Amino acid sequence: MSSSAQASQPYKANPKQTVLTFLITLTIFSLVAYFTFFPLRPSLLLRRLHRKLPKPFYRLFGRISHALQPLLVHFSAPTDLAVAIRSFSDYSFAQQAALDAKWRSFERMGKRHRRLGQKLGWRAKLESVEGKLEANSRVTDELAALGMERARKEGVPLGLGMRSRFARQDGRVVEVLKHFVRDWSAEGKSERDALFPPILEALEKEFPKRDGAEELDVLVPGCGLARLAYEIASLGFSVEANDFSHFMNLASSLIFNRTQSINQHTIHPYLHSFSHHRSIENMLRPISFPDVVPPKGIDLHFEPGDFLKLFPEKETHSAVVTLFFIDTASNLCDYLETIWRVLKPGGIWINEGPLLYYGNPGMALPLEDVIRLAELMGFVIEDRRTLNDSKYTADDEGMYSFAYHCEFWVARKPVNSLKPPPPTSSNASPSSAATPSQ
Repeated sequence: MSSSAQASQPYKANPKQTVLTFLITLTIFSLVAYFTFFPLRPSLLLRRLHRKLPKPFYRLFGRISHALQPLLVHFSAPTDLAVAIRSFSDYSFAQQAALDAKWRSFERMGKRHRRLGQKLGWRAKLESVEGKLEANSRVTDELAALGMERARKEGVPLGLGMRSRFARQDGRVVEVLKHFVRDWSAEGKSERDALFPPILEALEKEFPKRDGAEELDVLVPGCGLARLAYEIASLGFSVEANDFSHFMNLASSLIFNRTQSINQHTIHPYLHSFSHHRSIENMLRPISFPDVVPPKGIDLHFEPGDFLKLFPEKETHSAVVTLFFIDTASNLCDYLETIWRVLKPGGIWINEGPLLYYGNPGMALPLEDVIRLAELMGFVIEDRRTLNDSKYTADDEGMYSFAYHCEFWVARKPVNSLKPPPPTSSNASPSSAATPSQ
């Protein structure tokens, strides 16, 4: 058809456009008429429109978000429990990858040097490490299974983020294996004997009668694998053990809930580093744990989670014991205020440890300022001394040793103190704390 014929045809309106135009015109006419006949009430109309118009959209978006919630959970950042599960379950894979790098480094050496390595038995040593990794993975797999069981029981979403290798923290798995040695093996007894007695003796001195006539509750935040908490409970105290890390909580659950006999588990904790070993036998030596099985009836309860949020009630504990803990605070004032709050009047805070601050805390105070801060909070320092050469997850048969000079103190919350005193002025008298013994 020619263009002239098309131009001569009459225009036909689209029915849909006609209806839409009519509705828009009707809406405008209605609004103008309303404001004309009810000139004093436009704000009321607008309020009604503001209340009613969004409701259908809110309901629609609510239904969509509710339908997508199971999917959105999988894309959320992994929780600490999810990270722990992934890290424990991938232990064998991660360590094998590190060992593969050592194989490749050896294969890149020249032929003459590889022959020398053969005479030294280097290939056989690497193969031995591979075998011992499998023994370790039996423990880490059990820890991962404990984590999955806890996630199902508590309804904790694991998320697709757990499947990412970026959610894995391999160093913390190695740390847990070393803590099994430190806290629950015969080999770790020397470290425990250097750190535990001052704390236990201070508790026994403060509370000589533990016959049940008086309720003696002790809180141990940052309990790790809970060996110290167990030793305190063995003296007759009622103990609450707390730790934020699911790595540590799952490991302590293995000891207290899945272990029936002494030395039931065996690991090789020193094979993760090839440095500072006198022999391959020392590097690969097995360590069995636990050296004692905690009895079921012991008065020890676990409260995993954030120490600052889990204990909001006041004056609930006779003592608080912190071992290698206060330097983990992002705000040391929060820690001390929480300790003050949970202590009963006359209760004691026993602290022991170094000041190895993590991250970037609000105040990374030196020791004397920490003591002064405790006094500003209202604590009275009654006993203080330095414990030299305190080791932490060390290899006693290795060629390298690192030790802390830990500070120990007993601080009391005075009986007549109902709340921390206000901060003193800058010209207040200097601290009356005793100079630490050398």
